[in-house]
Amino acid sequence: WYPKRASNCPALFLIHGNHNWITDSYLGYGYLGDYLASHGYVVVSVDENACNGLSNENDGRAVLLLENIRQLEAYNNEEGNPLHQKIDYGKLALAGHSRGGEAIATAYLFQGLDYYPDNGNREFDYHFSIRSLVAIAPTCGQYRPSGRDVELEDVNYFVIHGSNDQDVNTFMGMEQYEDVAFTGKKGCMKASLYLAGANHGQFNSLWGQYDLMEPVNRALNVGGFLSQQEQQQIAKVFIKSFLDQTMGEARAYGGLLADCRAYGEFLPETLYVQSYQTSDLEILCNFEEDVRLETGTAPGTRIQAEYVGNWREGLLEFSDGSSRGNYAVILKWDKEGGAAGKEACMSVSMPKMDLEGKTLQFDIMDLQEGFAEGEAKLLDLEIVAEDSQGKEAVVQVGEYCAIYPAFLVRVNKLQYIWKELAYKHQFQTVSIPMEDFTGVDRAEICKVTFRFPEEKGKVAIDNIGVR
Repeated sequence: WYPKRASNCPALFLIHGNHNWITDSYLGYGYLGDYLASHGYVVVSVDENACNGLSNENDGRAVLLLENIRQLEAYNNEEGNPLHQKIDYGKLALAGHSRGGEAIATAYLFQGLDYYPDNGNREFDYHFSIRSLVAIAPTCGQYRPSGRDVELEDVNYFVIHGSNDQDVNTFMGMEQYEDVAFTGKKGCMKASLYLAGANHGQFNSLWGQYDLMEPVNRALNVGGFLSQQEQQQIAKVFIKSFLDQTMGEARAYGGLLADCRAYGEFLPETLYVQSYQTSDLEILCNFEEDVRLETGTAPGTRIQAEYVGNWREGLLEFSDGSSRGNYAVILKWDKEGGAAGKEACMSVSMPKMDLEGKTLQFDIMDLQEGFAEGEAKLLDLEIVAEDSQGKEAVVQVGEYCAIYPAFLVRVNKLQYIWKELAYKHQFQTVSIPMEDFTGVDRAEICKVTFRFPEEKGKVAIDNIGVR
């Protein structure tokens, strides 16, 4: 798909995932191709059905994608070809769905290598100018180069996933999200979007509501889903916004990808949980460095929790018990078990910092479970900033975003019979301008405290920093 009259356009190369061989899965993204082409992009959807039905083939999917990019470059340089000079090969992006969503990360890794990691006799010579990656309900970890994670650096990354995905039933793309690092040498960003009521298949127009094949699909619960049109509308709006922000020269990060509440007229009604990080974020605590509870990531940073029943730095898990691949601080409290009249809190102390004109940012996830439908409520949280003179200023996080409880999901009908459900948790990024902390010297901030007025709760906090 391409604009009729434009030339030298940024291009998105897109690959599908594993599905049956008789479906032309690559044609199921026409809704995205038409939409992006109408806004000045070339979109190339690659047929990778030859990889379907195989196992441990995601490195092959990545190479097949890179070879298609190379072939299109030849068409782009060929006079008389309909694609002659249509694509600006300095502005390329990759997108993938399901296994394809994993393969694009591998493709980006491969295009910067001279040799195939698992066999040095196989030379690579791609070295394309790929700026951005879009992962749609991706798998993660099927292919691990030389037994390692696929770790990427200084590339823009966006991942979208539905809570009612019956195929990739955990938000596996967050593992890859955590493995995208920024050096600060380039302006980059990464963002995630978790959607209530979205499934796996409706991101492809040919896959539908049922994410598994006969006869298993008869047991699937498809009630309460977003419609295919709604799910694809969300994908179109967010993917275009991500490409616009990362493929051009002017990079105004934020807006929809950081907080979609102001864009309600363009989006279907459902629950949206968003994570977000830019390369200018100065990390104070990401809890990855060691087992010492009292120290943070940045030099001189100290951590202390009070009036909680338990606090620790832990490796987080998805709802099925599998690892999320990252550590966070976990706080649990219950005032009935002690500390009555005291509010659970965690403080981060640091050497005096000038935060004038900056933004405090962190990720938080409500880990409470055991509640029933109709009992869920938003997490109540206050942030206290303290300066070197001991003056304090308080803001209510609810004024900046909603911190949702876990989504209650039943992906199959048997869960109704057995009275079971899954609690789906996801990080929400909170950003608070320091100018909103009034009555303190913002040029001499030395402590930030997270204070929880609720009687009981359990949360994970990660990636505390300023930008």
